[in-house]
Amino acid sequence: MNNSELSDCKNGYVKIPDKPGLGVEIDDGKLKQSAETGHDWTNQIWRHEVGSIAE
Repeated sequence: MNNSELSDCKNGYVKIPDKPGLGVEIDDGKLKQSAETGHDWTNQIWRHEVGSIAE
């Protein structure tokens, strides 16, 4: 994250930004690279001892 103010927490709270937006900058190069690569994750399936699916 380029803006370290977003990660400053006091007593579990983050200060509300005083400028427009959230203060997050998106790296277009990394975004395009990620779009080309895709993803390789799958949801883990949790099961109870009897074999039924748990959430």
